[in-house]
Amino acid sequence: MASRLRTRTQDLLGHDKLGEVDELLRKFNYDDTTFFELGLQLGLQYATLNKIKAEHSISNCLIECLNAWIEQVDDVKKYGGPSYYTLIVALRIIKQNRVADAIDEEKHPACAILACYKDEKFILNPLPQLAVLLYKEDLIRARILPNADGALSLLREVQQSICANHRNLMKFADVLKLMPATQKIAREIKESYLEKVHSNEIVDEAEVTEITDSDISIQGQELDAFNAIRTKFASTVYDATEAMVSISERDLRTYLCRGYPHLASKLEKCTTIDDLLNMLANECSLTDVSLLEAVADRFKISPATELIQEYKEAVDDFCEKTPLTECLNKKISSGSMLESEKIVIHVRGLASEHRFKDVKELTEHAFGKLNSQVKITVIVVKKSFTVTCSFPLILSESLIASVLQNLETLKAKGLEQLTIGYGIVYDVDEKECDEAAVYARKGIVEQLLLSRTVQLINCCQEKKAIIAEAEKKKVEYQEEKEMLSKNLISCQQSDSEVSISADIATIVYAAMTRHKHIINIEFVSDITHMFRKYQFYGHQYPKFGIYLNIPKERLDFIERNFKGDLARCLIECLMAWLRSPDDPSTKSWETLILAIRHVDEKEVADNIYNEKCKPCEVLPEYYVKLFGSIEEPFELADILCSKGVLDETSLTKIKKATKEEKTALLKARELLLQVIQKSICRRKENLKIFAEALQKFSSTAQLGDEILEKCSFINFVHSSI
Repeated sequence: MASRLRTRTQDLLGHDKLGEVDELLRKFNYDDTTFFELGLQLGLQYATLNKIKAEHSISNCLIECLNAWIEQVDDVKKYGGPSYYTLIVALRIIKQNRVADAIDEEKHPACAILACYKDEKFILNPLPQLAVLLYKEDLIRARILPNADGALSLLREVQQSICANHRNLMKFADVLKLMPATQKIAREIKESYLEKVHSNEIVDEAEVTEITDSDISIQGQELDAFNAIRTKFASTVYDATEAMVSISERDLRTYLCRGYPHLASKLEKCTTIDDLLNMLANECSLTDVSLLEAVADRFKISPATELIQEYKEAVDDFCEKTPLTECLNKKISSGSMLESEKIVIHVRGLASEHRFKDVKELTEHAFGKLNSQVKITVIVVKKSFTVTCSFPLILSESLIASVLQNLETLKAKGLEQLTIGYGIVYDVDEKECDEAAVYARKGIVEQLLLSRTVQLINCCQEKKAIIAEAEKKKVEYQEEKEMLSKNLISCQQSDSEVSISADIATIVYAAMTRHKHIINIEFVSDITHMFRKYQFYGHQYPKFGIYLNIPKERLDFIERNFKGDLARCLIECLMAWLRSPDDPSTKSWETLILAIRHVDEKEVADNIYNEKCKPCEVLPEYYVKLFGSIEEPFELADILCSKGVLDETSLTKIKKATKEEKTALLKARELLLQVIQKSICRRKENLKIFAEALQKFSSTAQLGDEILEKCSFINFVHSSI
């Protein structure tokens, strides 16, 4: 018997659907003479089908077969029960694929949505590494070991789970949302799901327990308070964003990109100021409008600031006075559907004895500075009341540590049990609750493993993206260089004396010096190595970050999440600067050195300057001018050889260029400059010797003066930079 995924009880078909199923099969021209084979694949036994065949005409056998299936006779339950999913699977097994596809498209639009992305490499590539997460979230039946077909096998499993339960599409979208490379796809899937499959529910069924009259008593006026604060929230967000339409789209985008990098994937989709403001509104919740407030303050939108302040006062009043009973089973904010991104807090006591502010205080005590990253999604009640929250998976380790640190306070507030993802952090009935015992629990180990896995995948994807971008720029640069070289040779060949036009010289100069001293995210490893080498530990990283124009909000985020780890804070500042959308030309070694000097680390700045701003980078600035001005390359080579700048081998190589025909002079110049460049990079003093040699020839004397002046600047720049 083929193994089947379990179908949700809510999706099982009852007798009221018998006519609908029969009509669908006939609508799509199902061959009812194959009812016997279909029945076997639905779980009906041979004897049952024989009896149906004996007692009914062929035209009625199909309806009788479907009726027995819906009544769940024989082995129907073992085959997944009567559902459209099991019917589609059975139809495909008996080769009725056209009918199966038609029913699937009509009854399972969630499958059609996923099918649009089945070939996306960004989805397929990380799936083998996420097999454990997919298994824990019931999206696949068993851990599938990565192999040549591992990703496709996993995706087929996910497709089957979505076919069996369309809500699994939203769960899979939440998995994709964990990785920046697939966040855009996740958002598109969710939007399509809400549009085509599922209207927005107030609270997910799995999270809500029905409240009976015996549980609590809610007064009419209390019911109105929650609706009132919801109404005020809606009007405040609307009016505040309307007041912000005057903000420049570019300025707002830059501010959000620098200060809130976790919004990067959402910012990509925003093309207008209205899109940005709608995104801001969606990031707010009933009890948290801090992002909207930050924007209003940053751009000095007084009407919006006043509205938000008034709303915050109303929320404080609501939290202070509103009984918790009024907030039960209400969707307070949207949250992830993943079990690994849920926090469940069971608190001793009756909901009627608490107010909403007690829940806020509880989460603040539990999660400390990370509380802003944790969203209360719903509060339900059984014997005690339960608070469900949503959080980013990658913060698992930090949240567990925070709870353990504040455990005694939480116990005093009536905490009975607290789970983060799959792991129980505290249970009043557990005998062993010390830190070592908590971290040894299977659920905690699995949670931390998944958190680290996602972080590793994200790092790998980011590295690949950086390398791909670097390769792209390298190719572009190489193509441009080749084109310029061809243009230059073309100009040179027309005149043996090589008269280079000002336009060509300018273009070549720009190409040679474009990347001078510019740094990007690829340099992080090199920079951190130098920080350690020259003992720059980042004790004043906030001042360092401010000099690099990192927004205060981003610095606050770094302080909250990496407090106490100065080296990590410094690196986070560095990465925030390098990832900012500023003009790439502003990200240079010179800027970094000035920032280090700004925090009074002069010696470190000098060491980095001497190591990275080497004299060998001077020559490319003068390459075109030198190429057009050196009239006696062989004489110049002789002088440099006598001074030890060139060796005999290099001199011989240059002089061999005279054997060429009319390009001899050009070839000699090119080889001479290449050899000198290598010599200068080996020994910086050679730059000065080269400049003094240029002064001996009238055609290059002025260039010699300029380069000599550059040498003086390099030698003494540390005293004036």
